[in-house]
Amino acid sequence: VLGLLLPLACIEVRLADVFVLRRSAPETGRQNRPSYRIFGKRPPAMLVRDVVVRNRAGIHTRPASMIVRAASKFASEFFIQKDGYEINGKSIIGVMTLAAEQGSTVTLVFDGADENDAAEAVVALFEDGFGEVD
Repeated sequence: VLGLLLPLACIEVRLADVFVLRRSAPETGRQNRPSYRIFGKRPPAMLVRDVVVRNRAGIHTRPASMIVRAASKFASEFFIQKDGYEINGKSIIGVMTLAAEQGSTVTLVFDGADENDAAEAVVALFEDGFGEVD
């Protein structure tokens, strides 16, 4: 019986390696879902913007909630990348765990039918310093 389970366990582990959220090198792209780079393809449409955190306190609770509220108005998928990590930009816990301090650069990734509108709304928050910049 153990001989029959061993091959199944190997297959399960290999599939899990593709889908498990883990830290990886910055150039590997999205890590909480299968990467298109695994298959040698790029997504057909994706909008990427680099922004700088301008407010003195960085992304704390209030800016994180502003980001999530703005992004949740749109159907597009939204991810934030920083230091090799990628989080779901529509998750308050995910956004806060980035610990993005003043002056840090984050990459915003939008993917969906309304990605341009979503990018415009979220990038405007960063450019405005979340209303905390004098």
